[in-house]
Amino acid sequence: MKLNLNGKEQLNFFQSEDWIPLAYPAITRPIHYLGSKLRVVGSIVNVINSTDPSNGPVCDLFSGSGTVSRALSETRDVIASDVQEYSRVICSALLQPVESKPNTINMIINALDSSSHSTSLTWATTPLIEYEKLCINQAENGDLEPLCDLLENGSFIKYERESSNARYVGLISALSETYTRLKKLDMVDNPSAMVTRYFGGIYFSFKQSNQIDTILDAIEQLPHLQRDTYLAALLSTTSEIVNTIGKQFAQPLRPRTSSGKPKTNILQKVSQDRFKDVAGIYQAWINRYLAIPKTNRNHQVIKNDYLAVLRSLKGKVSIVYADPPYTRDHYSRYYHVIETISLRDNHKISTVSIVGRVQLSRGIY
Repeated sequence: MKLNLNGKEQLNFFQSEDWIPLAYPAITRPIHYLGSKLRVVGSIVNVINSTDPSNGPVCDLFSGSGTVSRALSETRDVIASDVQEYSRVICSALLQPVESKPNTINMIINALDSSSHSTSLTWATTPLIEYEKLCINQAENGDLEPLCDLLENGSFIKYERESSNARYVGLISALSETYTRLKKLDMVDNPSAMVTRYFGGIYFSFKQSNQIDTILDAIEQLPHLQRDTYLAALLSTTSEIVNTIGKQFAQPLRPRTSSGKPKTNILQKVSQDRFKDVAGIYQAWINRYLAIPKTNRNHQVIKNDYLAVLRSLKGKVSIVYADPPYTRDHYSRYYHVIETISLRDNHKISTVSIVGRVQLSRGIY
């Protein structure tokens, strides 16, 4: 079906909830994104084309998850710009695709089962993995309290930095033994177990966190030009499996009601995401990214502050599309998990004061 970019038929097509870019049939929504323009991207393309009929180069100044950049890349050279690293990674994968390397995919997937990194990390975190299974089993048998305690106090990084407020000895013992093992393997305060230490138990199951860390380690071994594509697929995977309210990274599950009682649906909420298969989902996503065809267009991806980017654009583009964030936080609180995964760093954590006691933020912001 051939569509006219300026025609009404094209507008209705783009505004459909199931819109898929013509050149990229394998990907619709890279991540669940608060500011996604997926449903209105056709209107945006139409306005840009009517404002600048020349089809000249365009700058997407706040590119976010890359939906608008991807749509514009059909007919224009695109400069995708954002201050966040995760945006740079995703836009790079969408606009500057790499060739499919079956051996690379196999290497990463096999690393989950047979790499020394996977073996070491699994051994170190087995106490927490087994304890998490026990909590779910007890919840299935009607006792929700251990699961609630895990969701509230199972953060390894909080245990590491502040000790634990856990109510159950089993959780404290699992955290303590895991810390001892990670220290023995020199996996504390370095990137090798970063996702497990920061986000395990809160946003992902501990097994899923291990798998994400292992994939990150394997990606680090790839040639530099290939990393963005394989990392973007991992970001899409984490967005699909994350166990939060509304698939945003801003609100970890609250297992209790305002009166302090366990929520009756908390087991269902936990089970719907924490049992998802990281390997299978990642393989599906990497196949989608690798299906994006190369083009002869001169697309660029920039990570920088928008003012610096604007100063550098003189004479390079014929139109700028600017959709700035709605708050001074530029969504960073909503996507700090995938930003940290993209940077693979050990970031500082914001604190809050509760009843006069300063402690790490619940969501590890």
